Amino acid sequence: MKRRCTDGIFVYKDEVIIEYRLEGADPKSRPLKLRAPTHGFVLFKPATEVHDKLIDRTHLCTLYPSRDELPLLV
Repeated sequence: MKRRCTDGIFVYKDEVIIEYRLEGADPKSRPLKLRAPTHGFVLFKPATEVHDKLIDRTHLCTLYPSRDELPLLV
């Protein structure tokens, strides 16, 4: 898994948020892309790191419609 944007950044609809490959896929193959379903500010789950193994239905990030709704980052 590879993040294509950073925490707190504004993304547009259909913008790539994460690229990943299925387990056992050729490392030279094109990565699959997770795209934003709508525009908003992206905030990744704290434990989500680069090269993490993805598990089906894992919560990776949240999109917030406005900057005012972002939780305070400590």
